[in-house]
Amino acid sequence: MKSHKFLQDEAIKRKIKWKKIYGKTRNRVVYEGYTLNNKPCGPGTTYYANGKKHLEGQFYIKGFVEGKEYYRNGQIRFEGTCTVCTSYGPNYPKEGSYYDMNGELLFSGKFKVIKKGNLGFPHIEVPDNFGGIHREDTDLEYLMWYDVEKAREEPQVIFAYDESKYPMTYEQFKEQLIKIFIEKDWAYDRKFSREEKQEFVDCHEFDFHESYNRECEKYDSNKTNFFEKYDEYEIPIKKLLFDCDVYHITKELSGISSKLEDIDESKYPMNYQEFKEKMIGLLIKNTQHYKIPKNKVLEDLKREFDDNPDCLLHYYQSQCEDYDKAVSEKHSVEASYVFCDDRLSSGPIYQWGLWLDYWLFG
Repeated sequence: MKSHKFLQDEAIKRKIKWKKIYGKTRNRVVYEGYTLNNKPCGPGTTYYANGKKHLEGQFYIKGFVEGKEYYRNGQIRFEGTCTVCTSYGPNYPKEGSYYDMNGELLFSGKFKVIKKGNLGFPHIEVPDNFGGIHREDTDLEYLMWYDVEKAREEPQVIFAYDESKYPMTYEQFKEQLIKIFIEKDWAYDRKFSREEKQEFVDCHEFDFHESYNRECEKYDSNKTNFFEKYDEYEIPIKKLLFDCDVYHITKELSGISSKLEDIDESKYPMNYQEFKEKMIGLLIKNTQHYKIPKNKVLEDLKREFDDNPDCLLHYYQSQCEDYDKAVSEKHSVEASYVFCDDRLSSGPIYQWGLWLDYWLFG
């Protein structure tokens, strides 16, 4: 299931919780199982208004993707896998078995689906007597790509410990980490002045709850921990140093000049300047830039942008066009994905990354 690669993201996995979701009246459960952003995500079951099972199996983007579907009388209707519908309409059967209301097998194999109408609502052609794609009329909402992006971007705040038990509260821990990041000279390929590190810190928000919890566990186990010997604590510092490096290289390169015409930037999830910085940051992050002198990275990248001054502009314009098309066709899933890191990384970034790795490290 290629469209569910987001489940490999540790930040996403930690936010998936088991719970019951109630319908329009609190005395009726419409779903129970695993959820993300209060929407089905993982193993679970939906229910008809009469309390009987409706769908049972795996739920991800746009709902049901694998398992069993039942009639209202409790008999199984379908068992198999579904295709995630990338246009208008629900996910639809891809392959499996279809039964009548008495439990008799009517069809087994691959389903044939066509899209009808201007919005391309899926219609099952084979088996010809399958009928519509039944979805109970409830206020249950299914997971969309924008839910995944929201969960990925929002920091997970974990209060797993009673802070009063430890030498530092979380805020004191965070403050101390940032302080030693700024004041100490770390063994990194490039050196930053205190002013450069302070500027980076001032422009970003940080979440160190996972590290704080780890140190609380060590403290409870009488192991060496940050609270006792914080000068040697380097786990989150390494990421701060890498991100600080990317921040300053991106800052120096983001002044590339190009003329933006006939685009209302306020319509889109990011304006051109934000897009430009995002693209350059992705490019640098996806290479081994830290293994060579910074001036070499800047020199070669500036040369590339000088040769193609409008490459980022043209890519931004094409993303805006894709976004407008998805919005006009009411494809909210596709629209929410247009400016996501994964999609942006598959365009010029991939080609530039190959070029940069070959040019700098080949």
